[in-house]
Amino acid sequence: MLEATNVAVKVVYNSIKVSALLSLLSPVVKEPCQNSIREKIKSRLKSGNACYHSVQCLLSSSLLSKNVKIKIRKTKILPVVLYGCDSWSLTLREERRLRVFENRVLRKIFMPKRDEVIWEWRKLHNVELNYLYC
Repeated sequence: MLEATNVAVKVVYNSIKVSALLSLLSPVVKEPCQNSIREKIKSRLKSGNACYHSVQCLLSSSLLSKNVKIKIRKTKILPVVLYGCDSWSLTLREERRLRVFENRVLRKIFMPKRDEVIWEWRKLHNVELNYLYC
C-alpha cells in the first residue's frame, strides 16, 4: 500500500509542499544492512547475465562495428545491472564482482587478440580492455 505524506521543502525564499511517496523511499531508508545491498547486487548481476546472454550473438558478431556493440552494452546491459545503484554502498567485494561482469562483456565486444610472439589467440588483459574502452 502506498502512503503519501506532505513534506515542506524550503527553496530560497519560498516554501513548497511536496507529496512524497514514502513507500518508494523506504528501501533506501529502511535497508542500511550490507547483506540486503549484497542481495540486490546479486539479483542485478543475475538479471544482467540474462540480458547479456540475450544479446551475446550480437556482441560476438563480426558484422557489427565495435561502436554499435558498445552502444548495445550501454543501452541494454548496463541499465539492467545498474538500476538503483544510487543507493548502493559498495564494498570491495561488490566492486570486484561488478568489474568482473563489465570486463566479461568488454572481452566479448573486443574479441580475442592474436599474440605477436607465439601467434596464438588469447583473451585481452584488463589493462588492454581499459585502454581500448577508455
